[in-house]
Amino acid sequence: MKCLLPLLCLLFSLAAQAALSPLHIRNGQWVDASNSPVALTGTNLGNWLSLEFWMLAMADDIAYQCALEKILDRRFGHKETEKLLATYRQSWLTEADWDILASFGFNLVRLPFHWSIIESEDKPQTLRADAWKYLDWAVAQAKQRGIYVLLDLHGAPGGQGWEHHTGCGGQNALWASADNRARTRWIWQQIAGHFRHEPAVAGYGLLNEPWGASPEVMASFAEELYREVRKLDKEHVIVLPGHLQGIAAYGNPADKGLTNVALEMHFYPGHFGWQSPGYAVHRDWLTCGANGKDGVCDWQNQLRGINAGFLVGEFQPWEDLPIDLAAPITRATYDRYSELHWAATSWAYKVVARTDDIHSWGLVTTTPSLAKVDFSAASLDQIHGYFAQFADAPRQVNTALHDALTATEPAKIFTLPPAPTGVTIHTEKNGIELRWKKSGVTQYRIYRSVYPDVGYEVLADSERATYVDPSPSDRDNFYRVTSVKGLDESFPGESVSLVRKPQYIPGKIEAEAYLSITGMGAQRSEDIPSTGDAHAFNLGWIDQGDTATYAISVRESGCYKVTARLASESGSEPGIEIKIGDAATMFSIPDTGGWQSWSSASSFLPLLTGDQQLTISAASGGWNINWLDFEFQPDPIFCKK
Repeated sequence: MKCLLPLLCLLFSLAAQAALSPLHIRNGQWVDASNSPVALTGTNLGNWLSLEFWMLAMADDIAYQCALEKILDRRFGHKETEKLLATYRQSWLTEADWDILASFGFNLVRLPFHWSIIESEDKPQTLRADAWKYLDWAVAQAKQRGIYVLLDLHGAPGGQGWEHHTGCGGQNALWASADNRARTRWIWQQIAGHFRHEPAVAGYGLLNEPWGASPEVMASFAEELYREVRKLDKEHVIVLPGHLQGIAAYGNPADKGLTNVALEMHFYPGHFGWQSPGYAVHRDWLTCGANGKDGVCDWQNQLRGINAGFLVGEFQPWEDLPIDLAAPITRATYDRYSELHWAATSWAYKVVARTDDIHSWGLVTTTPSLAKVDFSAASLDQIHGYFAQFADAPRQVNTALHDALTATEPAKIFTLPPAPTGVTIHTEKNGIELRWKKSGVTQYRIYRSVYPDVGYEVLADSERATYVDPSPSDRDNFYRVTSVKGLDESFPGESVSLVRKPQYIPGKIEAEAYLSITGMGAQRSEDIPSTGDAHAFNLGWIDQGDTATYAISVRESGCYKVTARLASESGSEPGIEIKIGDAATMFSIPDTGGWQSWSSASSFLPLLTGDQQLTISAASGGWNINWLDFEFQPDPIFCKK
């Protein structure tokens, strides 16, 4: 395909004539053969060798790759399925895409691939006839442009988790199957033998998001894969996957004989329950929070003393942000990771444009003439045409992101003004009045929530060091004030509120409306049907011994049915204790199938009337809670059983 940017293509070709130096890890940094640090920045080539249909704007039509293959096999036979997938792979990523990647100034791509790219689907532990066709082509294209490739096994045999991006969601069949684990070891043997002398390969990403097992089981199997690779390849960096719970299961890898390794995590501030997209969540993450110890500083502290590199294998700093914020935040994110000597690859390079947002999750969007195809009804030629069109479909580069990432100067963002101090709150005839000391800026921003630590939304901006809320909520009102200067906004001070109002029983107690918590934290909840609130929250990140307390008022003494709204990826025993006064009850936590897959469990509790304190205690960890509902029972016999 013709080069889209001829001058840049020539420059990249000339620059890449010098061979890429093989990489290794030294003193926790990615370095080249001369031990000079290399700042690795790039993106993911998602949806090429491991299909994700949301990236094709078809998530509502088909769930995952194996579902597509099943439909095509049934309709046309496996050979035709293979031909159709080959057409897609040859069309989705072309030389034009590699030119665009290089124009961003990237020197690293993370290449997600499904196991069936390497291994025959009909004969386990047998190479496909074309096993190296796509990986070799990608490495060659990258090498010509001075770009390293990190090979990422995105979908292992059987699936290493429940997620759709394993290629066949809902399985998680890697861990319980000795055969699937043996096949995964075999795949890495083949890759190590094939690429062991290739300096353009930055390293081997053993497993993407292997969260279908405990951290300990994950780490143990990663060590097995490490040793299989090292039998054939002593030189390449091996990337050990992190868990939802972090990297602690590895300890210091060197103590186990794991050398020349990097640890990998995926950080998505603003997404997947990590607050909401916006300036604040990225500020807190990149500048270490108000106490200077959180965010990236916490992770850097965890890595201190460990001679392992670090890879942020996935992150997404621009989606759902106005472009005047998205561009500088994206540049600042890459720069911060480079400053910390972390390799970093955003998710993702390219997606099909959505009608509501042409940029979406892609640095580049493509707009095919045929937006969708019905795989269950379309003819073989129609499906072939749908896949083939991507080769010449228009590619729209997000120019604001491109300009920010290629600018000679860093982004002018995250130089924070001082926060307002001395915030006071009073009830006046015309509303709730806030006052604070001036902080040397000309603009202040006031936030309000009905919860103490989450759910804050902008209420107003003020040029004066005072503000009156004319229409406060009839629930609790919590306020925070920040200083604003240009794009930047200070950390808020402590929230202020009037005297807390108790929550009444009978009725629903929202988990996030606590008086105090230890350990656990509030996060966005996807349990919207049970609450009817699109801005719902739940408590998560719960470990044994964590607690939450609530001010409650029981209107009538008697027996109450207590229903807890719970979620857990694997269940938990003994679970949760609910205590009010001298009355207590326990819930075991069911395996609901995911952290945001919710179900309800009930028990009974005798309560006395009056103002009291409710305490939720974690007798074991590994669960989320959205709410408790107390329903009066006319017959007290339930509380006597």
